Amino acid sequence: MIIGNKETIAFELFDYSDGLLNMKFHLGNKLISDEPVYVPTYNTSLQKILEQLNAETIKNDRLRGLTPIELVKTLESERDSNESQFFKHLLQIDETIDQYSIYFIIKEEQTQFCWYCWDEDNCNSEHEPNMVYFVTIRTSELISTLKQIVSKLRKEAQ
Repeated sequence: MIIGNKETIAFELFDYSDGLLNMKFHLGNKLISDEPVYVPTYNTSLQKILEQLNAETIKNDRLRGLTPIELVKTLESERDSNESQFFKHLLQIDETIDQYSIYFIIKEEQTQFCWYCWDEDNCNSEHEPNMVYFVTIRTSELISTLKQIVSKLRKEAQ
């Protein structure tokens, strides 16, 4: 079962047992992860992302006009500063995406994801190490997709 659209964001669900779900996560027609996830933790992370989107806490006028590469460089250059925006925009779901740095920001009614694989030994074949990729999705479509996956994961965990 696929929830979402692989061209933007999608979760491809397979078999579930003992709290683990085999799942593929796609962004911008690129496979990000293909590993089992622990459903309760994964679902909690997705709910936090939904809260961020609904509260528009990832809106940031200061980053608005930047290209994907400039956005990544700006966020990473601030990582250790007192006013860092790094963690506010870093997509954190679980360890299945640890080899990627994935950032997201609301721009108008769109959410943009920018990412790259920094661990050349663990990049999947669809990514070149350290190359920045990006995709833009209507925020309403993203919220709908996340709500669908959260609902499905809740049912799986019961």
